[in-house]
Amino acid sequence: IPALKDFQPRVLEVNDEENLQDILEYCKSELGGMDSVAQEVLKKSGGLFLFAYLARDRIKGRDFKNESEMLDFAESLPENMKGMYQDSFKRGREEIGVKLKNQDEDQVRELVYQCVSPLLAAREPLTEEQWRLVCEEACPDVLPRESTRDKVREANFRKIVLDPLLKLLVRRDGKVELLH
Repeated sequence: IPALKDFQPRVLEVNDEENLQDILEYCKSELGGMDSVAQEVLKKSGGLFLFAYLARDRIKGRDFKNESEMLDFAESLPENMKGMYQDSFKRGREEIGVKLKNQDEDQVRELVYQCVSPLLAAREPLTEEQWRLVCEEACPDVLPRESTRDKVREANFRKIVLDPLLKLLVRRDGKVELLH
C-alpha cells in the first residue's frame, strides 16, 4: 500500500514487555488505578489488548463496594480470549433461554447462530435495523403470533433476542458487528 510506505512496520508479540506494559497502564487508567485488579486482568489477557478491553467492560458494568470485591470478580474472569468468547456466548444463550421459557438448549443455540451468522458473513457492519430484520426473518417462530401489532412484536423480539446478543457485539454509529 503506497500510503504506508514511509512507516516502519513492527511485529507486535503478545509477550513483548512494551505490549504488556501498555495493557497494564490501560487497565490501571480505566479501573481507577487499582494495581491488583489491573495485574489480574493483565495475567489473564495473554498479552491481548482485546481481552483487557472486554474485561474492563465487564468490571465497569458492575458496582463494587471495594477493591477486594473488584479483585474477586477479576479473578473469576475467564483465563484467555477463547474463554472470554465462550463465556459471553454462554451468558447470551442463557439470557435468551430464560426469556424463551418454551425453547430447549438446542433451539436457543440455533437462534443465536441464525442471528450471529449474518454478521460473520457481512462484508461491512450492518445497521441495527438490517440486523433486526435478518434475525426476525431467520427466526420467525421465536415469538407467538398472538400479537398482530408489528410494533409490539418487534419490541418483544428486540427485548428477548437482540438485547442479550448486543452485549456480544460492537455498536458504532448505528451499526453492529462482531468484536474480533
